[in-house]
Amino acid sequence: MTVPRRQASKQAAWRLRVRLTSGTLMWLIALLVIGGVYMAVNAKIARAGRDLLSLQISRTDLRRINAELTSKLAELTAPDRMVELAAGMGFHPAGNDEVEYVLVEGYQPKEPFIAPRPVSWEDDIVVSLSPAYSETLGQWFARFLAGERPE
Repeated sequence: MTVPRRQASKQAAWRLRVRLTSGTLMWLIALLVIGGVYMAVNAKIARAGRDLLSLQISRTDLRRINAELTSKLAELTAPDRMVELAAGMGFHPAGNDEVEYVLVEGYQPKEPFIAPRPVSWEDDIVVSLSPAYSETLGQWFARFLAGERPE
């Protein structure tokens, strides 16, 4: 007994439902995977943002502490305070009779620095204006009105 095709497909209706369900399930799983990746990336970015904010707060605190320490150091090493501390320890400014100079044989002090002259420097050149530029505007205008030809 041969069953017509139409009847065979009707008998396998469950196959159509399985095929439709599996296709839908495949798309659903793909969407879930894409959503999971999206959420993982966003979580990583959010964590990096929180870390950045905490580091910025930490940097601000460290800068404030550094400024406080710098001002405290400046206060402690002020010249007036240093003289006061030195006097408290028994130090005093050295007088002429307390200074001793030590001569060291063979010591050659450095020669003082003498800046070199510029390349264009020459002693015998006298700087003066060109004769073409030694005339004032009034003198030129008077010459022009007198009919002399300008040079």
